[in-house]
Amino acid sequence: MATKITPKDFVEALKDWSILDVVEAVKAIEDEFGIKAATAVAAVAAAPAAGAGAEPVEEQTEFTVNLTAVCAYFGGPPNNWSKEEVDNNVVGKYSVDQLNASTYDPNSIRLYQFDGALIKGGKPTKFNTRMSTGDKRFIKKQYP
Repeated sequence: MATKITPKDFVEALKDWSILDVVEAVKAIEDEFGIKAATAVAAVAAAPAAGAGAEPVEEQTEFTVNLTAVCAYFGGPPNNWSKEEVDNNVVGKYSVDQLNASTYDPNSIRLYQFDGALIKGGKPTKFNTRMSTGDKRFIKKQYP
């Protein structure tokens, strides 16, 4: 017979797990109980058009996150955020009037890199280390 543990004890036990262990456990729970622990997160406007003569490539501008994995990731060091802080800092969507931003730029150095384990479908965002053309254009506009 299995030992029953409280949700608090369960969370305490998860502190020793890697993010991949948590993601695998979430997947197993989703499969076992037929539930999904995800929420849609919309990114800002569509990507700029490709250069002249290039075949247009539709960039992904919306991401469905694995909410349990996102909370576990940002709930650990160095952030140690609560679920409410993760919702506010990562998952929540800003209204347009709160932004001073450019259009979505997958090559922007301002785009945070997220591991594929945090996004449904497993496709990570890029780890950009150089300013894109869009970044330079945005900075020139902000600091004429």
